[in-house]
Amino acid sequence: MERPDILLGKESLLPVRIVGHKLTKEQSDGRRRKANKLAKARGYKSSQRNQKLLDWSIFITNIPEHQVSIKHIATIYRTRWQIELLFKLYKSHFKIESLKGKSDSSRVLCELYAKLCGIIIFHAISNCLISKINQEVSMTKAFLEFKRRVPELTLAFKKSINKLKNFFKNLRIAWANFCLKDKYRKTKKSTLSSLKLINIP
Repeated sequence: MERPDILLGKESLLPVRIVGHKLTKEQSDGRRRKANKLAKARGYKSSQRNQKLLDWSIFITNIPEHQVSIKHIATIYRTRWQIELLFKLYKSHFKIESLKGKSDSSRVLCELYAKLCGIIIFHAISNCLISKINQEVSMTKAFLEFKRRVPELTLAFKKSINKLKNFFKNLRIAWANFCLKDKYRKTKKSTLSSLKLINIP
């Protein structure tokens, strides 16, 4: 379901599309269980209108229909969750919010830039190696394994290019064996696989 050419805004009107995606009965029932549980915990009853809306995922976008069709809107929106997972990784494991030298601005910047450099290095390595694994890798598991091997990486840098190649080979094998996403997700199409099916002009 789609309503094109809707104008939204208070001071200036922006033309948008409202896209409704009908859920399966299983998905709707799951949403209702969560909504009713939340309502009960907070001491109110979910309205009939709200119960009906739980059958739908509703999106508002200003992307023209000729660029992204209605069937691909939900897929692109799901990518937002992957971004949230990355921020969670940065906060929980890179400790990007935890800075020690709070009284010295120079030290704060130095520590922050060091952590940002670490993030860039990790993603540069993971982008190269994960593409060769051809399976969905958990970025959190991959980072924890990478972090455990950092001393080994430092030694490989000091020795030779062959040691460095062996390090990356062993890291890729470790990721393929121990850092894949949970088994129950193997039957579910990954966000990356879904995005690859979208042809955006």
